[in-house]
Amino acid sequence: MSGADDRPADVLRLLARSAAMRGDAVAIAVPGGGEIGYRPLYEQVVQVARGLRRAGDEPQRIAVVLPNGVDMSIALLGAICAGVAVPLNPAYTREEYQEYFRIARVDALLVGDEADHPASEVARSLGLRVDALARLRGAAATGPAPGGLAHAPSPDDLALVMLTSGSTGVAKRVPLTHRNLCSSARDVCRSVDLGAGDRCLSMWEQFHIGGVVDLLLAPLLSGGEIVAAGSFDAARFFTLLEERRPTWYQGVPATMHELQRSAVRSGYRSDGTSLRFLRCVAAALPEPWRLEIEATFGVPVVRTFGMTEASPLIASTRLPPASGSPGAVGFPCGPEVRITDPDGKPLPAGAIGEVGVRGENVFTGYEGQPELNAECFRDGWFLTGDLGLLDESGQLFLTGRAKEIINRGGEKISPGEVEAAFLSHPDVSEAVAFANPHATLGEDVGIALILKPDAEAGRDALERHVAERLAEFKRPRAWLFLERLPLSAVGKVQRRELPRLYLESRSARAERSGVREARNPLEQSLLAIWRSELDDPALGPCDDFADSGGDSLSSLRVVVAVEQALAIELPEEVVARCRSVERMAAELRALGVSDAAGGAIPGIADDAVQGDEFLLTGYENRPDASVLFETHSARQLDGVRHALGSLTTPRELGELLAFRPRLADRVRGLLSSPLGELRLTRERRRLAGDLRAALARA
Repeated sequence: MSGADDRPADVLRLLARSAAMRGDAVAIAVPGGGEIGYRPLYEQVVQVARGLRRAGDEPQRIAVVLPNGVDMSIALLGAICAGVAVPLNPAYTREEYQEYFRIARVDALLVGDEADHPASEVARSLGLRVDALARLRGAAATGPAPGGLAHAPSPDDLALVMLTSGSTGVAKRVPLTHRNLCSSARDVCRSVDLGAGDRCLSMWEQFHIGGVVDLLLAPLLSGGEIVAAGSFDAARFFTLLEERRPTWYQGVPATMHELQRSAVRSGYRSDGTSLRFLRCVAAALPEPWRLEIEATFGVPVVRTFGMTEASPLIASTRLPPASGSPGAVGFPCGPEVRITDPDGKPLPAGAIGEVGVRGENVFTGYEGQPELNAECFRDGWFLTGDLGLLDESGQLFLTGRAKEIINRGGEKISPGEVEAAFLSHPDVSEAVAFANPHATLGEDVGIALILKPDAEAGRDALERHVAERLAEFKRPRAWLFLERLPLSAVGKVQRRELPRLYLESRSARAERSGVREARNPLEQSLLAIWRSELDDPALGPCDDFADSGGDSLSSLRVVVAVEQALAIELPEEVVARCRSVERMAAELRALGVSDAAGGAIPGIADDAVQGDEFLLTGYENRPDASVLFETHSARQLDGVRHALGSLTTPRELGELLAFRPRLADRVRGLLSSPLGELRLTRERRRLAGDLRAALARA
């Protein structure tokens, strides 16, 4: 690291220091569009800052709207040094600019030139001052030689306001000081040993915190060169890799994976590469992807953990030989990190809890949201909303986002665990788990998949694959096959968009099928059972069980009713595939049931010995539990388990009791007996043993 351990604590001093050390050495180069040295960069930033901060003016909030490149860098740095920069996406609509100008409370707008732009039109309509970078830079040619600024910023002055929505979908204002930004820039330099000999290939959006700190301030602090190549373009990456010979590149998992696939398709060879490392940010990198990327490019992939609120770096793996354990996001890189329980108490090494951080790079709170800040800060620690653990060596492992945890009727499921099960299949290219709204469970597990071009596995094969790796309640019911995932401007997966996409795909499938009534006696019989047990008289033969409000208890009722109606036993693996009446009919045909077969549909009289009543009646007077190991043993065991509340949810149990009102007293009696202690075990063998003991005492 070349001098990056010096401690300029504001952006103006950072630029002045680098200009003094590097002179006319190239700071930022645009392929095919020229370059600018360190000293000219500093002089132009000062000139722009002077134009933005007129004599006697108070610091203003300046929205900066330009495409990526040298101009955006100068405009952004100038706004930071003159007042408070608010970088915004140049692709926003008029309505979005109007909303974000209001939320961020901007006073002025800085654009590239005088040409009309939606942002300029909105700013003028709101009475905001509009400055053009072209005019401010033109003034530099006739104005006095720049020295310092009359109103130089101090370390604790506000430098940047970023708008972030996180998992809530509501924009929050994140205020960051000069000290925050400079501290994180130093941490980035130290984490990967950046120096004057490094050349960064930047294909990152500069309205993002990573574009401000990781790919602008950190390289300028280290004295290296930035190749400003605009937005991500896989084909251009390989051209510039050969022409400009960068030493490092930064991307999100989705873009890293795309580069690896492009390299394989094009026959790329890493011999003689100029790259020293690749740096993956913004989201967790699946371990299989990391191994593939490193094997393809022949350099280590540095994994990081950061967020806008930490300017952004929190933790990072190191370069070899200390590159970190598989799955880790590395060691803290400046800020302190701790893991706490829900009450805010620190947890020991190896325990999973919420990740908290504090340090010079961490902001002091969201603007205008005291209630949110009261939730997010505890004893000076910012609670990130991420779940994770620190191992004995101090490495940080993330296990999920607290707000992304899927709450399936009380069962908490980590999306990462579900995704890992799918990514272990060779035909799966990308997998993203999501919480899908459900009528009785609140949320159920959904999965969005992108398969590899030569994939042979279908849904059935993938279901069998994950069934060996995930407990039944963790397996997704909502499946979404996509050609591409919904991504943000910087390539992060927009998980909250997936339920909407799934709903659209479900509606499209239903419209294509157009089938609302049964086509033969077998389907008629099954459809009547499904409609009765799901309490949905409009349910059609092709409708998905989970989408129609089905859960584990209603599944149990359906299966027992079908077995009674058709005098057949359904194997467990067949039941798992019965996602619709149409599919169940197909599975029954495979078992030898004729389309002409049907049966009397069992009634739902309250004293009928069927379904869940079959599982709950008569046990008080039975001296043994042999019924659990007869024809329907596994299913009966599951039914008792759910009905007693050992693994089910209060919502499911409530629905069961509402469906069979006279069972309420029986179930209360069972739950107040030793059977209630079954909540302490989740293993069938122990459950059966406890049942035997309890029934023997009855």
